[in-house]
Amino acid sequence: MKKIIVSTGIIVLIILVIKIISPARPLQFSIDPGIRIQSASNPIAYQIDGKLYLKYQVAGENKNAIAITENETDFSKSNLASNNFHTSITLPNGTYRTYYFDMTDKVLLSESSVDGKTYSLDEGVRYTPAVEDNGFMGVFTFFVDNDGGVVLLYNNSDLENPDEVVVRRAYSLPGDNGENFELENFDVLDFHDVPDVDDGFRDPDAIVLPNGNIRLIVMHEGSKIKAPLGQTGVLYSFISTDGGKSFELESNDLVSWDDFTEFEVRALNDPKIVQLADGRFRIYVAAMITQEDGSVEYSIVSLTSK
Repeated sequence: MKKIIVSTGIIVLIILVIKIISPARPLQFSIDPGIRIQSASNPIAYQIDGKLYLKYQVAGENKNAIAITENETDFSKSNLASNNFHTSITLPNGTYRTYYFDMTDKVLLSESSVDGKTYSLDEGVRYTPAVEDNGFMGVFTFFVDNDGGVVLLYNNSDLENPDEVVVRRAYSLPGDNGENFELENFDVLDFHDVPDVDDGFRDPDAIVLPNGNIRLIVMHEGSKIKAPLGQTGVLYSFISTDGGKSFELESNDLVSWDDFTEFEVRALNDPKIVQLADGRFRIYVAAMITQEDGSVEYSIVSLTSK
C-alpha cells in the first residue's frame, strides 16, 4: 500500500511540474455567427445577478439603449431611460460606481448605486486630467485591484507625438473607494516596444481574472487610411500580474477586420470583454459593416474564446 501511495504521489508531482513548466495556452477567439445587435455601436457590457447587460448607442440616432440576455447571445432590447451610459464596478465598501467624463468642465465625475441599477450623482470631482492631457480623456476603463485600490486607464495623445495614442494610468489608493485619482504613468503599455504598432492602442477595456491578474483588450487601427475608405481594427490583449502597474503582450491578433467572412467589415471599434458562466471569455465589438446598397452601418458582433 505504501508503494502505491508513493507512486501516486510521484505521478501527481510530475503532472504539477509539467503544468508549471509548460507554456500557457495562447488566448484564441472564434467569431460568433451573425450579429448580436443590428444598427448599434459603442457597446458597454457588464453582468448583474446572472444576467448580461449590453448598453449601446443606436446607429444614426441620438439615443442610447440597453439589451439584456441570460444566454449571452440573444438579447431583448429597450430604450435606456437614464443618461448613465457607462459600465460600473463594485467598490470594496459594496457600492456600485460608474465614472464619466464631463466635456463641459473637463473633469471625471461619478455616480453611485446601492443595487447596480439606479444611480445618483456623487458630489465633487474624481479626477482632473493632467496638464499634458489638454483637458481631454479618451476611452477609459477602470477596475478594483487586489489591494482595494481603483485603477483608471484612459486614452490620450503621446507627449512627444500627438498622432500617437497611449494608455495612461491613474490610481485611487486603497481605502479611498475610488474617490480621488492621481496620475501614475503616461504610457502604461509602452506600445513602441510592440512589433508592427506605430501609432498606439485605442479603446482599452479591462477585466479582473479569477486569479487576480488583469486582462486588457485594446484596438490597433493597423492602417493609416480611415474607414470606410480603408479597413481598420485589430484586437490585442495584454496581461498584468501586478494590478495594472505594467502589462505584457498576450496576443497580437485576437481578431482582425479581415477575419470576418460572413459580411464585409470595414472597421472594428470599442471592444468589451466579459467572462461567461462556463469560464470562457466573450468580446462584444462594434463592427462597421458594408450593406447591400454599398453604404456602411455599425452593428455589434461578438467572438468567444476557444
